[in-house]
Amino acid sequence: MSSGQSNKKVNELLTKFIKALDLKVIIGGVESVEHFNSLSEAEYDSIQGYYVSKPLTMNELTIFMNENR
Repeated sequence: MSSGQSNKKVNELLTKFIKALDLKVIIGGVESVEHFNSLSEAEYDSIQGYYVSKPLTMNELTIFMNENR
């Protein structure tokens, strides 16, 4: 088993465990379209990282939310 396959299996097991505890799965550090696309089979509730948005101040977040309703 390659390290990539091993990592994928560990992630799948952790996700199942977290979901069994009725907790949310948040994937952090998503920084590229390639990374985002690699998550297509993952069960997650949300993602965060530079691919989604750079860090925002509260004021920037308010403006972003108002512009994207």
